[in-house]
Amino acid sequence: MKKVFLFGIAATLVAAATVSFAQGGGGQGGGRGGFGQRGGMGGGQQLNRKDVQADLKLTADQIKQIEAINTAAREEMQAMFQGGGGGGDREAMMAQMQAFQKKQQEKIDKVLTPEQSKRLKQISWQLTGNRAVMNDVDLQKALAITDPQKASIKSLQEKQQAANQAIMEKM
Repeated sequence: MKKVFLFGIAATLVAAATVSFAQGGGGQGGGRGGFGQRGGMGGGQQLNRKDVQADLKLTADQIKQIEAINTAAREEMQAMFQGGGGGGDREAMMAQMQAFQKKQQEKIDKVLTPEQSKRLKQISWQLTGNRAVMNDVDLQKALAITDPQKASIKSLQEKQQAANQAIMEKM
């Protein structure tokens, strides 16, 4: 049962990544802003979006390189999860996914200028919405968020999640 559950998570991640890579779409989350959809997607996925490409002023060559990186990433993810992705161990799977994402970001950073990379990170925070402040250590440092503030934010997010769940249950 546990293995089926983990495989389901892995399959969902691959499917979501494939759709986002193919369509340049947003994920889910509470983000707002000038980039249309809401999302919590990685930089490689965001770079498929025409509005993000325009904001970063990507060249045709950069777009072509990023498409090649994303195609290779999609194939690597599919192979990784077809092979069991972490061997059924949730912790191993998460570590493997984090390493994979870090490697992808390094490849993307080689294509972008430092200014484009900085702006992409800002767009990522914007699209992730209020979850970004708890999930991104760099953002926490940039905003100088204290531990008591983190606790307050976490409490507010939990209350919001409970309220959303209550609404969904009524529907």
